[in-house]
Amino acid sequence: GWREATSEMPTVNLPFSAKVLEIVLKYIYTDDSLTVKSTTNLELLSHVLIAADQMLITKLKELCELSIAKNLTLKNVVDAVHFADEYSALQLKKTAFEFICVNLAALLEGSFLLELKDELAEELSAAYQTMIPFVGARKLEMTVMSLQEVSAYLVGARQKSLPPRLSPVPSSPR
Repeated sequence: GWREATSEMPTVNLPFSAKVLEIVLKYIYTDDSLTVKSTTNLELLSHVLIAADQMLITKLKELCELSIAKNLTLKNVVDAVHFADEYSALQLKKTAFEFICVNLAALLEGSFLLELKDELAEELSAAYQTMIPFVGARKLEMTVMSLQEVSAYLVGARQKSLPPRLSPVPSSPR
């Protein structure tokens, strides 16, 4: 006899569901995962990515990042950024930032970015400036002007914008 046949085998508890373990094992044996490529189940993809990260299966992790990125929406992109940051999914984070930059108006209008952590908001700002270079070149310069300078500036601007026949006639010195 075999020991396995006569004694009780110890149970190994893994922090993954059977479905996640099945996907990981199939990937290890085939170096591919049709399930990861085709599913839209973000929860499953997230769990597979976490398992791949813990088992140091880089290519499977990157495949999960790509599949999650294909399923980004206005409603889930902020969660995807937080998830990518927590699990060092750099390609997913970069793609999510690009998605945010492209859809910035809709995300701001829907208040979706309010949940973004401050440090990630700073990273997003840097990514936005890199993606759209002229934004980084804009600078708002505030200068202190005296009341007389402001008045002279406004009078000059008003005179330039009026047609010649409507411009005020200069007053003659008395």
